[in-house]
Amino acid sequence: MSIQPALTNDPAYREFLREALNSHPYPSQSGFNVHAIGVTKSGLKIIGGNHEYGITSAIHAEESLRANWAEKAGPKDLIETLGFATKEDSEMFFPCGNCRDVLKDIISPTGNMIYGNPDGKMEKLPLYKLYSDDHKKLHGINVTAQLQRLVDDALDSLNKSYDYTLSDKNKNSLYAASIQTKSGEIFSAGFEGDIAYHPSLPIRNAQILLKHSPGITENRLSIDKLVIVQKTKPYVPYKDRQYLTEFVEASNFFLGKNNYSNPVPIYLFEVEDDGKIKNRWRTFSSDWLPFPFSPKALGFQNELKNSIDKLFR
Repeated sequence: MSIQPALTNDPAYREFLREALNSHPYPSQSGFNVHAIGVTKSGLKIIGGNHEYGITSAIHAEESLRANWAEKAGPKDLIETLGFATKEDSEMFFPCGNCRDVLKDIISPTGNMIYGNPDGKMEKLPLYKLYSDDHKKLHGINVTAQLQRLVDDALDSLNKSYDYTLSDKNKNSLYAASIQTKSGEIFSAGFEGDIAYHPSLPIRNAQILLKHSPGITENRLSIDKLVIVQKTKPYVPYKDRQYLTEFVEASNFFLGKNNYSNPVPIYLFEVEDDGKIKNRWRTFSSDWLPFPFSPKALGFQNELKNSIDKLFR
């Protein structure tokens, strides 16, 4: 990550963030207010706040912002500058994986994200730095028997995946995941859609199997590698990347390891209908979700450790 958030004192940004404070968050459980604002190419300003409900469920500020953008602007008027306002100075927080999916097709790739206190510290980051989809393409990689098994298991899960609301045009957007742990175990899962457009995603599904299958050990908590299989160039939503990031952070904290010195290698395979490997790419857990929305950054270190402790009780 060569480009880091940079301090800014631009008076226009101060006024911009001050307008974000006109949004009306309703964080009924966390008490964590998120005031978001976007200005489009045409100069239209749109605000949004977070709203919580149910059991730690929420409409995020970015989701409110998108809904307001759709009503007032539309796909021909992208957001050029995205802002998040605070009432006190703080470190820069970044959108979660889900919200990066929410924002991805409505923001300009040449725009900026502004974060901070309109009367104090403000930081700026190019919006494109929130995304990482240019994975290293592998040529002539030796697919070992072990790696082939992960591909085969993921392919089996892919063939069992479903989303009955998906159009034929988008049927190849489904993908599946195989996680191999240091214990040598493999946990594979596919995509499960539902009528309410709240799908259960493959990496998340595989992690649930990993955590709740009988006989858990510390070696199972250490992910050795992740394989993604898809019948087109693989694309994993940032929401599912967030699930991996949180699990790796929790397990590394429990095991006393560092996230960035112990990144998980991720292999992405494009396969033919018959399962033959067509193309392959590689990235790492420390790279494919840049500037993560991290539980640790929010001060939840003990809660992270306790979430793993419970698995051994």
